[in-house]
Amino acid sequence: MIPFEAHDFDRWLTCTVKEAREMLKVPPVELFNADPVDAEVPEV
Repeated sequence: MIPFEAHDFDRWLTCTVKEAREMLKVPPVELFNADPVDAEVPEV
């Protein structure tokens, strides 16, 4: 998944393939809020 900023939505929908490829960049890690979570143990 490569997220886009809201201001890039229209550009993404109307740009050329070349421009779209240029927009495909891995976002910086600071944009993610992914902390470890405890695994759920299924009930038997």
